[in-house]
Amino acid sequence: MTFDRWFTELPERAYSHKTNWTPYFLAVEEGKRRPETCLVYLTPHIPDYIEDVFVVGCGSGANFLTFDRRYRLYGTDIAPESEIHWIKQFTDLKYKCLAVENTTPALKRADVDTSKVLVVSQGVLMYVSPDDQRDFYATCLSKGCKNFIFQEYPQPTTKHGNQCLHLGGHIADFLPKNYRLGLGREQPTAHINLDISAETLGQIYEQFIPENAEKALTPRDHLRELLSAIRYKLLRSWRDKKA
Repeated sequence: MTFDRWFTELPERAYSHKTNWTPYFLAVEEGKRRPETCLVYLTPHIPDYIEDVFVVGCGSGANFLTFDRRYRLYGTDIAPESEIHWIKQFTDLKYKCLAVENTTPALKRADVDTSKVLVVSQGVLMYVSPDDQRDFYATCLSKGCKNFIFQEYPQPTTKHGNQCLHLGGHIADFLPKNYRLGLGREQPTAHINLDISAETLGQIYEQFIPENAEKALTPRDHLRELLSAIRYKLLRSWRDKKA
């Protein structure tokens, strides 16, 4: 079954959502009208074989902006579509009112091919239990998906502990550089698992580091980036030996 057919046939659900989530569906604030920085950096590096982009927790569609006219777009969130004021009239977009916890079992039951799908989530999985995070990720992998971009935020916004994502061995964590400019504690990390070469991954990593990063990073940020760099070098060394 194609991803398009599976998504089209998905049954929707009705949820009661908190009023403080409404701005994400109305796009009243300027910041919610722009795609996340990590997507701007990463979109040019998406593998050529990708045809579909699936955004979990898509809000009013800001994170579709870098993908519009290039891919078929699919989004889920907990608001009925009638309550969403889309950022723009997207070329090819399908939407379902569905939470992560209800999406996973539907994906498990289906004989669906997700090998040409990029799965994106921003500030959503951190509100899902660690078990449900792992279940969603593992289910996508089991259906052939190889490309993920998850961006989440640390404490105090995350609901399930200091670790934003409980997914295990994703390839690399990046701290988008515009958040190094003193914008407070909510500094998002992009957790990336893309079907790209180690060399390309290294190039992306360099793009996330501004020349004056040392002036803005906290000691914790420095440690996080050091660990990310070590992880990348170990991965590259392992891949070189395997080749």
